[in-house]
Amino acid sequence: MQAILGKKAGVWNTPEAPLGRGVFPQGDWLVLGNTLGLSPRELQIVQSVFEDEKQEAIAWRLGISPSTVNTYMQRLYAKLEVRSRPQLIVRVIAAYLLLTSVSYAHMTYEHTT
Repeated sequence: MQAILGKKAGVWNTPEAPLGRGVFPQGDWLVLGNTLGLSPRELQIVQSVFEDEKQEAIAWRLGISPSTVNTYMQRLYAKLEVRSRPQLIVRVIAAYLLLTSVSYAHMTYEHTT
């Protein structure tokens, strides 16, 4: 977790802390989005949250209104059963860790038999 957040929680611009889309490999983002049941647009919004973009910046970059971004955020909160951006980030990281640990356990099992 420290590698993702940097030395202090909430510090996203440190050289050792990847930002947004760089937190997970692109292929893993797609698998993670499918695992969490996210639409492609919802996945873009989640990636933007990982980049610490504000709603207005997300709206401008995606070519949608801030109101639409707000609607997506509320849907994401409901879908992922969270109440805030930090909880959303923790939920996505937890899902990723679970996903990668299951994949690793499966690979280990295959190699030992």
